[in-house]
Amino acid sequence: MVGRVWSRRSGLLIRSSLLVTECSFAEGMACVDMAGNRRYIDQVRETIVIQPQFGAGSHGFSKGLAGVQIDKKMGFIDKSGKTVVPPRYKEAHDFWERSS
Repeated sequence: MVGRVWSRRSGLLIRSSLLVTECSFAEGMACVDMAGNRRYIDQVRETIVIQPQFGAGSHGFSKGLAGVQIDKKMGFIDKSGKTVVPPRYKEAHDFWERSS
C-alpha cells in the first residue's frame, strides 16, 4: 500500500508518495519501507524518528520493542532506535504476555 507521509525537517514540509507502509501504527509508530530500507515514523508528529537502516524482516512495535532485521539476523530496538537485543536470531516475533 502506498502511503503519504508529511515530514517537518528544518522547517520544511516534505511530501513523499514513495513510502510503502509495511506495518500499521502500533504504540504510536509504524515502520515504512523506502528503497529496501525500513525506518520508523511517529504517528503524532508525522516525522521519521528512527532512520532507515533495517531490512525487510523488520516489524512494528509491541510492548515498547520492535523486531528488526540487520544483516539477515533479527534483534530488537526500543522507541529511540537503541538496540536492546542484538541481532543474532534467525527469526523474531512480537512480544505477547512477557514473551517473544
